[in-house]
Amino acid sequence: MKRIYLIIVLALTLLLQADARLLLAQQSPQTPGSQRTGKSYGGGDALKKPPPAAPQSASPVTFTDITEQSGINFHHEASPTSQKYLMETMGGGVGVLDYDNDGRMDFYITNFSDDSNVLLHNDGDGNFTDVTSQAGHGETTLPFLCWGTSFLDFDNDGWKDIFVANGHVYPGVDDHQWGTSFSQQPLLFRNLSNGKFERVAAAPNSGLAIGDLNGDGREDIVINNMDGTPTILRNVTEPRRHWLEIHLVGDVAKRSPRDATGAICYVTTGKLRQRQDVVSGGSYASQNDSRLHFGLGAANAVDKLEVKWPGGATEEVKVPGIDRVLTIVEGKGVVNL
Repeated sequence: MKRIYLIIVLALTLLLQADARLLLAQQSPQTPGSQRTGKSYGGGDALKKPPPAAPQSASPVTFTDITEQSGINFHHEASPTSQKYLMETMGGGVGVLDYDNDGRMDFYITNFSDDSNVLLHNDGDGNFTDVTSQAGHGETTLPFLCWGTSFLDFDNDGWKDIFVANGHVYPGVDDHQWGTSFSQQPLLFRNLSNGKFERVAAAPNSGLAIGDLNGDGREDIVINNMDGTPTILRNVTEPRRHWLEIHLVGDVAKRSPRDATGAICYVTTGKLRQRQDVVSGGSYASQNDSRLHFGLGAANAVDKLEVKWPGGATEEVKVPGIDRVLTIVEGKGVVNL
């Protein structure tokens, strides 16, 4: 009998507590945006509060794809059939640099064999023009399956040249008369400073990296060969022109990364103004030397050096001399580390 009594008392207590909660909920004022809409949350209990809204960014960042209207939306059609394979439907590498010294960054894109590489000139108004054929990269690149590529000034004349690493992915091509081969020589194109390039005989490959390996002021090349050891090409061009290499160090307190990725550097000698950007990564599965190499030609001094740091600051730096490597720290100018 006592057990039944206790059960009844407990049931009445729970009912009274539920009625009290409901009464308080009906009498309490509702703040804007807290009115119930009849939508249930958590198993249909309309009295439960809805889940908190996701925090909103004060200044949301959005991106818009303008590839097609800018003129750089090229389509790969290398495979002779409708069935496309990964290797046959993607470009191998991309080089980004200002090849004609107009202050705007251009694109060089490598391709599968039987499809030429593509040189896209930055017109400065958000548009790019395909200048592949008139620049001398059309028919010349057709037989090659091209991978890593990079702009470099191998002769230090102040105009960026183009190097391309090549090699097929199908060993069986050597058994057929397809106009190509499994092992392929790299391509070197000299910039003629008039919008055109000429092919230069290169020493007798997928990843590619550029850098001055021995500190002699001439850019060297490292090629990562498929199923083989890397190849190092030492630049033995006659050292008759001047140069300058710049190592930029950003200040994190000023919102610039220490490696200065995103910085833009301008070097002016006479009427020639060159631009280079500090980028992370390079071409196909590679990383170039992060130092910026400027060929100065016959100029024996730098008239002006400007740095636009990733944090937003612009700095003009006095150059103490040429034919050397300079370390420039944001806000401190040239320093000796």
